[in-house]
This record gives sequence, C-alpha cells and structure tokens, in this order.
Amino acid sequence: MISNVQVSGITGAEATISWDTNELSDSSVTYGELTPGSNATAEGMVTAHSVDLDGLEECTVYVFSVSSND
Repeated sequence: MISNVQVSGITGAEATISWDTNELSDSSVTYGELTPGSNATAEGMVTAHSVDLDGLEECTVYVFSVSSND
C-alpha cells in the first residue's frame, strides 16, 4: 500500500517526490507536462521512498504518479 505522497524541495528546475509503503519495494515516479511521460527511479528496496526530479522547466505545471513493486 502506498501512502503519505508528498512533494518537497521545489525549485525552478527540481522537485523531490516522497512516499511510504507498507512493504519493502522499489521506487518509481512517472511525470510530465499534461500527461506523465518521463520516468525517474531510485535504487534499493525500501519503505520510505524518495525520488528527485531534475531538469524541470520553470513556471510549468507537471503531473506525476508514483509506483512501487515489492
């Protein structure tokens, strides 16, 4: 189960997406303008997930989804 999805560290070009899971699992964020299209991942099996997004365009609205597989 995924819970506690948060966005932090927002700047003109970066953001950090974090969430929790109830089991050890991997970390993946799909994101993009209007529809998710790019993918960012983090190494390792964890319950406290954090994925950094870089190269974002300033003053642009992004949508994202998180996923974790155990």
